[in-house]
Amino acid sequence: QAAASLLAVYGALTLLSLLSYWIAGLDLLHAAAYAAATLAAGGVSILPDAAGTFELPVFEFIGLLFMLLAGTNLTLQYRAWNGRVAELFRDAEFRSYLVVIGLGSLLLFVLLRGSGGVLSALFQVVSVITTTGFTTQGMTEWPQQAQLLLLALMFIGGCAGSAAGGIRIMRWLIVLRSTGKEVQRMLHPRAALPLRIGHRLITPEVLRSTAAFFTVYVLLVGVSAFALALLGLDHLAALSSALSSTGLVGFAFQADGQFVEFGLLPAAAKAVLLFDMYAGRLEIVTLAVLLVPGFWRLPRRRRPAA
Repeated sequence: QAAASLLAVYGALTLLSLLSYWIAGLDLLHAAAYAAATLAAGGVSILPDAAGTFELPVFEFIGLLFMLLAGTNLTLQYRAWNGRVAELFRDAEFRSYLVVIGLGSLLLFVLLRGSGGVLSALFQVVSVITTTGFTTQGMTEWPQQAQLLLLALMFIGGCAGSAAGGIRIMRWLIVLRSTGKEVQRMLHPRAALPLRIGHRLITPEVLRSTAAFFTVYVLLVGVSAFALALLGLDHLAALSSALSSTGLVGFAFQADGQFVEFGLLPAAAKAVLLFDMYAGRLEIVTLAVLLVPGFWRLPRRRRPAA
């Protein structure tokens, strides 16, 4: 029943996105392709100039709206559709999601010195946070500080229970709140300091799994970037490609500010990025279990009692 409810929300949003793109002027095939890519946070396009599509404000606004929804917890959206809209805005993760998007957009707008407008800055930040990966024209001409900001936002990701990839807002909240509790515990060693995110009590098991995810995520990005650098990519291209592939974003920058042309990379580099994308979609720890020798050992048969 829960799966059917989430599928209904996802399907309804996809249909609304398709109709919005179609009414705005795309033909039905392109509207369907963009709707599927937007709600899946996939970012692919069947048009030769994908960035040019979002130069028109109407398409930019439609993409922005549905990317924002794609990165929002589908369970919360289901409750909102059933009249419990207040739960959406009471959720600590969703509020943090909006705050990160707002601050990131404002900082990007400042770094771009107002060129492109607020809507374009907001569109690009939402595209990166939700790991959709849609781009606007002129990104390769942006100052390096703006490009580095986008790379930093790739580390964040969308909400838990959404189509977005990346680390996810909830894990960041757990780590940051846990760090704050540890600082308080140093001042008050005997104080009872339960870890809560909103009304949710975070158990030690959840905290351990979050710490393990962060560790494996950072190690995977670091090792992949090192391997890509050995295969001939410049340092920024190696790091951004590893970060983008693990976070499922889709674009990366070279040291000269141009996009990395993934199709021109050697086969070994593509294999590294393929593994990163696969691990990122499987939430990394799931795939890491396969690398543990104990997983492959057959259980010992018990000897029958004499």
